[in-house]
Amino acid sequence: MPGNVASLTHTYDEPSTTEVTTMNSDERAERLLGQLHQWAMEVVERPREEREALIGEIAARYHEDAVKNGLSASQATAWRDSVEEWLHQLVDVIETSGGSTGGHG
Repeated sequence: MPGNVASLTHTYDEPSTTEVTTMNSDERAERLLGQLHQWAMEVVERPREEREALIGEIAARYHEDAVKNGLSASQATAWRDSVEEWLHQLVDVIETSGGSTGGHG
């Protein structure tokens, strides 16, 4: 199916439990931002009619992982909503700056 998480070029790179426990909060934040930026770039490259579904699928993946990692249902939902909002904002910034071609739009 076009536009699903499995078809993303930048695959979901979930760190091992050992990696997560040895990373400080700045390293975890940097890793998350890098991952979100890569996905936002790929969302921008998709046709507009596929973007919303793809963002929803990515956010749902984060929700599933949050539950697997011990967050409550309400915390995982808040995390999913934040990821979805961040992706929308990143896509807007990328488009405003000229798209995934590095600001040449």
